[in-house]
Amino acid sequence: MSQPSVRAAVRRLSRVSRSLIATGGCSTSGPSSPARSPNWNDCGKHYTRSRSFPAQGNRNILSTSTILSQDGLDIQELPVLVRLLDKTMVPFSNHSFTGELIRPMTAEDENFQNLLQQCTSVTDVLKLLEIPSERVTGYSASAALQRMAELQRMNKDWDDLPSFIRTAVMNELYDTVTKDVAQLSKETLVSLVSCYLDMENFGPSCLSAVNGEIQKRMVEEKFEISELCRLSDMLHASAKRDRELLNTIWVHIGNHYRDATEQTISVVLSSLPASHKYLLKVFAMQLHKIWWKMKSSEIVSCLTSLVRLNSHQVSMMSDCARWLFLNVHDVTDEQLAAIVGAYIHFQVSDVNLMTSLERYVPAKGSKLDTTLLGLVQEYCRMRRYFSPTILDAAADHFCQNGDSYSPLQMLTVLRPFGQLNYMPKDSSKFLLKTEHLLGERFSCFDPSHISELLCSFAFVERVPLNFVQKVLTPSFLSKVKGLENSRETGVWLEMLQSAVMLETRGVRVPCLYKLESGPTWRDDRLCMLQCRLGDTLDKLLGSDVVRLRSFAPDTIHSIDAVLLVTERGQPVRPVNGSGHSYKKIAILILVPEHFCVNSRHLLGKYAMRHRHLKKLGYTIVEVLDSEFMPLSASERMDYMQQKLGKVVSPTAFRQSWNGEL
Repeated sequence: MSQPSVRAAVRRLSRVSRSLIATGGCSTSGPSSPARSPNWNDCGKHYTRSRSFPAQGNRNILSTSTILSQDGLDIQELPVLVRLLDKTMVPFSNHSFTGELIRPMTAEDENFQNLLQQCTSVTDVLKLLEIPSERVTGYSASAALQRMAELQRMNKDWDDLPSFIRTAVMNELYDTVTKDVAQLSKETLVSLVSCYLDMENFGPSCLSAVNGEIQKRMVEEKFEISELCRLSDMLHASAKRDRELLNTIWVHIGNHYRDATEQTISVVLSSLPASHKYLLKVFAMQLHKIWWKMKSSEIVSCLTSLVRLNSHQVSMMSDCARWLFLNVHDVTDEQLAAIVGAYIHFQVSDVNLMTSLERYVPAKGSKLDTTLLGLVQEYCRMRRYFSPTILDAAADHFCQNGDSYSPLQMLTVLRPFGQLNYMPKDSSKFLLKTEHLLGERFSCFDPSHISELLCSFAFVERVPLNFVQKVLTPSFLSKVKGLENSRETGVWLEMLQSAVMLETRGVRVPCLYKLESGPTWRDDRLCMLQCRLGDTLDKLLGSDVVRLRSFAPDTIHSIDAVLLVTERGQPVRPVNGSGHSYKKIAILILVPEHFCVNSRHLLGKYAMRHRHLKKLGYTIVEVLDSEFMPLSASERMDYMQQKLGKVVSPTAFRQSWNGEL
């Protein structure tokens, strides 16, 4: 359905509701009672549903109705408020609010409120109320109720008064407010809501009158969005929240989402309860129109609200990143930390955000907040974004301010270097500083954190020999086995151990670590690729000459397929203990997750695997997932024949092809 047709349906429903108000109609779907069960009216591709609120005194005034719009791909629910006639009152009575009955507060009312604030006990309030009842207006009664609620909360002689006197006075105040509720200002009505939320046993008739009047004025659009948000915050924060009024408020705000401005949309999102977060889609539409006019604090508030609601809105996140790209010079470290934290929470990659960070981090240099730097580094590591600009700036910041880092900050700032496979320009100074601080604070680190950090440096061929004697020991390994994430930590230690054994000479490992169970294969896509690779190689080279899913000796590195060939390039069947020195070929499948997202830069873990396999005598043949997967069966054999052409004799391929044919 096109957008104009939806708007036309909304206008038709609005005209129907106005005619109902004028004629005393009772429903959007016919002359029947609004209390009947919901019904659906087929109007082409528009469907409307109406339900009335439960009849509670004078509260059967509003109804929530919905329009469902369908465009063939998606169904959207557009809530609408419809005025319903209260059948419990005189027929054809007018429920519309014109504002003519509102009486401004007089000087006498203001003086009475000042006197109430001077009362320090309920007895003082009762003495002040010993005046002729006709002089106690709705404003004065409202102020008295608010003061009584405050004193009740502080327990100022509330229980010392005779209950019948207290009840009589409170009932008189309730009746006065109920009688004059149409004359009260909207500020007074909001304060009365706060009053009945705080006070125990608030008069039900007065409560119903206050809520009913708020609903009337809400339909007549007498409340600002900020006032409704404040009212929602009060209701949501109270254990005695009025769910009906709260729902009505957000149905009204949702219907008028276009009225949200650059100043108020952040207030709306911060007040939005989790039960109504389905409205985020319409607020995202409005944010898309006004994001460029917003301030930094408002953008931060919007993102913080999304995190609170745990709702990933792609449009909002994209608009906020575009705003940051244009206004990165106007944000503070704390604000930028909140923005980056939101993108980490939702695990969202955005080019505009990364470009902004690459401008901001080097510009601040050593003055950059360490917490923000840690978040930026963590975001780059988590999203596999390779940025030498940010990494070099982080290394300079660490060299100058590393003494003030906490262990957790050291982890978040330092581990991306190895995992993203990069060493800064002045690597000697950086490594000396790192070694010095790790030596001083080794005991302060969690065993899993220090294991991951040391292994990350091994990824870039910087084996921390001084710390190997501390982590590969029986006492440290016993701590690891008691951790909840002991298996993950054990993987870090085994990779570190492999680096020590393959890349160092004359270093004695105090204690070898071995996982209790072998590595598990959980990547279904990689398993499927390995199976297709095995089928292709069987057809190309003959059966039983390829070994799938093996591990390099004395390492934790996996090999997708291993092939042994003679000096003449003829494939042979692998036989354990044969004693022959065959040439070993490691066929590795490279998927996008092995590279940084913004380049063909191999991640540290897989760069170390390539390096170690070469040291073990393997010839590496790389098979790219993006090249291999789309091919047909015959094209895959041609592809693998081309890949293996330098290490396998051409006669081996021809013999296998002839054998298959």
